[in-house]
Amino acid sequence: MLACLTCVRINRFDLGLARTAYHQAFASCMKRVVPMSDESILYLVVRHRRGQVAHKAIGSAIVEADMDAGLIRLALRKGIEPLATFYADSPAQAEHAKQTLADLGDVEFDDKDFEPTWFDPAQGIEALNGLLEHGRVGRHRLSERVRRELELLGRTLAEVRRRSCQFYLVEVRPGEDVDFAGLELDRGQG
Repeated sequence: MLACLTCVRINRFDLGLARTAYHQAFASCMKRVVPMSDESILYLVVRHRRGQVAHKAIGSAIVEADMDAGLIRLALRKGIEPLATFYADSPAQAEHAKQTLADLGDVEFDDKDFEPTWFDPAQGIEALNGLLEHGRVGRHRLSERVRRELELLGRTLAEVRRRSCQFYLVEVRPGEDVDFAGLELDRGQG
């Protein structure tokens, strides 16, 4: 199921052959080595128009809920932009990808292929509102934990939008450092 989720995320990013080749190799390695864990934490990374970067931990419920691409499928069925669109690799994931590509030997890539794409918060808010609206009832009902995290993400993105900032989402695995994402938003930065 990880390969399916990874392919959906990659297709949404549309970052070219090198990135797609990496994710195909990475997905097969991940199934054997490090499965997506419920301990992974989703972070919102924010860049102010003056260049300052900060982050906010959102939680693990969204990551857990999308391990089988359930949130992606819900979004696509309802014509909503999937949250996976807004994901970027952490520096540790990007370095692993570069090493995998180097090991393959015949895939050329540029370090710029692994830089995060920054998004307008209005896009994220629209996606979140759609997920919350369509995830209220029926078989697509979202758990209370997922709803709380989506609502937290929505409130935070509203503040990010008010401050004219940009954002991306990153899933950080246990043991990975978040220094790349600046100070915590709640600590006065952002």
